[in-house]
Amino acid sequence: MRSLILGALLVALSTFNAAVAGCGESEGHCYYYEKGVMRSNAPCKIAVCSNINETFYNWRWDNGNEVAIRFEGDQTLVNGQPGFYLELQGADHLSCYGIEGKDELLCSTE
Repeated sequence: MRSLILGALLVALSTFNAAVAGCGESEGHCYYYEKGVMRSNAPCKIAVCSNINETFYNWRWDNGNEVAIRFEGDQTLVNGQPGFYLELQGADHLSCYGIEGKDELLCSTE
C-alpha cells in the first residue's frame, strides 16, 4: 500500500508543472530594427505562456514572420539563441529583445 501511495505521489508531482501553466494572446505592434534602421513596423499578435519553470513569448506578424522569446532560469533566448532584453521608455513604451552578437533588435508595444 505504501509503494502505491508513493507511486501516485510521484506521478502527481511529475505532472504538476503542466497543470500550473497558462497562456494568453493580445494584439500589439512589433518593430524590427537592423543596424539601427527600422525594417518592419506592423501589427502583430503577442502570445505569452508561463509555468513554474519558464515563460515564453511568441510574436507573430500577418506576413508569417515569427519570433520566439524564452526565459529559462537567468537566460534569455531569442529564436533559440542567447539574447538580451532592453526596455525603451518614452512615448511608445517598447519591450525589445536582441540576439547577442547580432545588430538586430525586435521590439513590441504590449
